[in-house]
Amino acid sequence: MADFNLDDVADKVIAKIGLIAAALIFLKKFGVIIVFALEAFARKFFKSRKSPSKDTTND
Repeated sequence: MADFNLDDVADKVIAKIGLIAAALIFLKKFGVIIVFALEAFARKFFKSRKSPSKDTTND
């Protein structure tokens, strides 16, 4: 464990937590708008394509 650099690991963990927190805050603020926009886009897209096989996927 001589090569184990705790500062390096801590910096990476903090950076990851920061990214996750920023993403969560962003999603909390804009997630609803994004979901509505995607849903509206998907409805227009699927209506124009008329493909019932794609409508079964909820992802």
